[in-house]
Amino acid sequence: MDCLEFLHKEGWDTTIPIEIPERRGQTLDPSGVRLCFASRQYLRERFPKGLYVHQLEAISRYCNGEDVCVLTSTASGKSLPFYVASIEILRSDPQSRIVAVYPPKALGREQQERWQDAIDAAGLDVKVGRIDGGVSGTDRTGVMQRCRAVVMTPDIVHAWLLSGISEERT
Repeated sequence: MDCLEFLHKEGWDTTIPIEIPERRGQTLDPSGVRLCFASRQYLRERFPKGLYVHQLEAISRYCNGEDVCVLTSTASGKSLPFYVASIEILRSDPQSRIVAVYPPKALGREQQERWQDAIDAAGLDVKVGRIDGGVSGTDRTGVMQRCRAVVMTPDIVHAWLLSGISEERT
């Protein structure tokens, strides 16, 4: 049963079905982009065949000081530009911190590992932590003190992090 058959069987109406043909991914060499050594090391180690066009475009635009929003399908490599941008920030400013927001807790757990892998591959001595609803208030403060990159859920950003934004934390 294809998608349209499924939708009709479940009582959904379709107005204008559009099929977008699959395109073969094209990879490009990122060596022309001005990146710090840590970012180049990460890309060389994890992506020896190059980057997809949208990844290289996002990284290039970030390096040119532009705001970047990446919108592509699931599992298309959207996170890579954010890892590289974060590596650039963490490398250039020892006081910097990264907060990465992922809605489901399970995705946050998975992404914590991927963030740590990217940062380790870049050769940075930076710990990645995770704060979601299952982490106690005391433990949250500890994660914030120990980790320069923290994966959070939106509810934690809203109810915990932003509620104390004016408080000085050490």
